Amino acid sequence: MLAFYLSIPEVENQRKSQNVIAGRRRAFKEGRYVGSPPKGYSVGRDSTNKPILVPNNDAPYILEAFELMATGVYNLREVFNKLKDKGYKSSKTAFSNMIRNPLYSGLVYLSAYRDEKEQFIEGIHEPIITRMLYSKVQDVINGRNKQKGLNHKKVNPAFPLRGFLMCPKCDKPLSGSISTGRNKKYAYYHCFSPCDIRIKQEDAHSWFHHFLRSISLDENAYELLVEIIKNEFDKINKQNKVGPKQREKLKNLEEKLINVQDLFIDGDLTKEEYQNHKKNIENLINEVKDRQIQFSKKKEVFDLYKNGLKSMQNIENQYIKSNVEFKRRLIGSIFPEKFQFQNKKVRTADINPILHKIAHFTRVNKENKKRDKSQKKDLSRCVAGAGLEPATFGL
Repeated sequence: MLAFYLSIPEVENQRKSQNVIAGRRRAFKEGRYVGSPPKGYSVGRDSTNKPILVPNNDAPYILEAFELMATGVYNLREVFNKLKDKGYKSSKTAFSNMIRNPLYSGLVYLSAYRDEKEQFIEGIHEPIITRMLYSKVQDVINGRNKQKGLNHKKVNPAFPLRGFLMCPKCDKPLSGSISTGRNKKYAYYHCFSPCDIRIKQEDAHSWFHHFLRSISLDENAYELLVEIIKNEFDKINKQNKVGPKQREKLKNLEEKLINVQDLFIDGDLTKEEYQNHKKNIENLINEVKDRQIQFSKKKEVFDLYKNGLKSMQNIENQYIKSNVEFKRRLIGSIFPEKFQFQNKKVRTADINPILHKIAHFTRVNKENKKRDKSQKKDLSRCVAGAGLEPATFGL
């Protein structure tokens, strides 16, 4: 009998432990992360007063870390030190774990348990990065998408194109070196044996500067592009205008949610019926709130677009005056998959599609010196197709 009484607390503890585990897994399956918030998130409350992750002041650091890692130009230590210099506080181990955490892309990881396999569940929290950016960073970390020819040794400022410029024969990255002649030194970008490709450093830089001039915006092109983007925003604002009807809709939905809760408490709804109604109403509420948030951020995004385009004026001079790190970051944003020279020019197939369209627009604009409606319409479609994301191009 004594043994029976002594075993009761142990059984009770096991029961509580099982309940806690079941509760956590149930929350994860609903897409709700529970536990200590990771770096970049704080714990907030949703419309039903349940805990939910919300981005905090560290979120911009997290986004920048993933963007830098995605370029493949920097390793984990270099990115960590860059953010640390800007005020980001974390340990190297925590930073390494953070860059591998799918939670930042909106996914909640549920570990395997008993007969259940591990799985990733769509989270209900706001992601800090896109799923595509997360996947790209994991590819870089795991070596599936290494920047060809890049290592993380100190970059020689004399060869900013090294690692980005590819051999036209074997499609491998050209190296850069300086050879000493009788009277002076000669700098070349060159391939290794058996290729005999060799490009004078001054020629390569001259051709690249010419390319930068081709994508630089003059004042007329800048104003026209801003006008096109403004028109696109005006169209979106008209389609998704948040007015009294939307606010009234939100109020009605919140009242419906309260009514559903009352019906469940009174026993007029089963638990399953209540959860289905509750989920549908919460989805509708979130849709209205998301629309309100997007509408409120339109001006902010429009200003980012303007600043991004503004930075493309005199881009050649910015490149020449910058340090080698900025130059390489700029090159990486222009060329998603490196580039080659073809007939002393940058091969256009290698250029970021939006920059390619802008370069084409700028060339036509300079040739005609007037606003061509067909070009304006074509570029307008390009801007709309890009989803109106802020255009900073890594600047």
